[in-house]
Parts: sequence; C-alpha cells; structure tokens
Amino acid sequence: MIRRYTNPEMGRIWTEERRYDTWLAVELAAADAMAAVGIVPADAARELREKARFDIARIEEIEKTTQHDVIAFTDDGTSPCPVMNTIGGASRSMSSFCRSSPWMSGNSRSRTRHAGT
Repeated sequence: MIRRYTNPEMGRIWTEERRYDTWLAVELAAADAMAAVGIVPADAARELREKARFDIARIEEIEKTTQHDVIAFTDDGTSPCPVMNTIGGASRSMSSFCRSSPWMSGNSRSRTRHAGT
C-alpha cells in the first residue's frame, strides 16, 4: 500500500506484521486441527500456540536471498521454519508445520475481512 494514499484503518490491515500474524494464525489453526485428529501430539500443538513467534527483520533478511516471502517465513536455513526456532521441543513433532502454501490464497481474504474491525 502506498502510505500517502491509504487511510489509517486500511493501512493497518496491510502491514507486514498483520500479514505474518495472519500466516501464523493459519498455521496455528492447522496445528490444532492436526492435533485434533492425531497427526501431531496435542501437547506439541499447545506448545506451538504458546511460544510461536516471528521476527520481521529476520524474514526480510532471508527474503533478500530467497526472493520469496513464504520461503523467508518458513525457512531460515537452520530449521524447517524460523518460527520453529522459538518453540523448542515441540518442533520435533511438527514436521508438516510451514510446509504447505494452499493457505496463501486465503490470506488476502482473511486480512480483507478485518477491514470492518
């Protein structure tokens, strides 16, 4: 969004932080769903929800090399996902976390839905 042409309410929806918050919310929901059907241990999904964080500066640094925002969010070269570095032991159980991109198509819809809030 071009800041000078954007009203503050719309601008808040399209920030980098809001984008990554939305991505993380979707991944956390996926982890909860996988735990509900036994794909991953429930305690791992719970730990993920409690501890998962992201670092926008780190994501931007990775994106300079990868030229891909999703890869930058999901792979820092030391683990399957930069978010994984924040959660400790639960990461061993979450092998499918941050591995799919179908949710990306819904990301704009999800953020746009917040336009009225």
